[in-house]
Amino acid sequence: MSLPDVDSESGRIDWTGVLKKVLPFVDFFLPSVEETYLMLEPEEYRKNRETHSASDLVDWFTPPKYSELSQRCLDLGTRAVTLKSGPRGIYIRTAENALQNLDSFEDKQKKNWSKREIWRPAIQVTDFGSATGAGDSSIAGILTGFLRGESIEESLRIGTACGYQNVRVLDAVSGIRSWEETEEIVKSDPPLIDPNIEGEGWR
Repeated sequence: MSLPDVDSESGRIDWTGVLKKVLPFVDFFLPSVEETYLMLEPEEYRKNRETHSASDLVDWFTPPKYSELSQRCLDLGTRAVTLKSGPRGIYIRTAENALQNLDSFEDKQKKNWSKREIWRPAIQVTDFGSATGAGDSSIAGILTGFLRGESIEESLRIGTACGYQNVRVLDAVSGIRSWEETEEIVKSDPPLIDPNIEGEGWR
């Protein structure tokens, strides 16, 4: 996904109608929280966008709002929704028996990915280059972890490690290292950015 200009033709499409048709055929839906907000609540998005910068808008979303948006995506038919959140990290929510239609995965992994709601903070960066491609890199890390049979928790760690690698360089791809190097970042237990989430059930 990408975030369209709200005043452009693509920004005024009935995105909820599009998602109703598409998401029943999508196992993993991986937009940003802003993109999801625009698609599901376009008028509210426009109102809030006028009073918040891009970074402030990400900080404005509360955990209950994440839960609300993700549940709507699941209700529309996808089996797992990940909401990229920039410096606040990655939020993921999965449906019950989310992977039951994927025969090539073991029951243990299917159970681990079933009916989960997790927020993984981003890794602190001291040598920042550019955020271009950071979200895409994180998605690639999550999906790679999943396809390699990793747990949902480990896949999120890999995703944030890939995002961390990406933002340390100026371009969109050269920061991504090998699988082995990425695993070393995860194992090093790097310091995380506080995502400032409050609410019952979050820790």
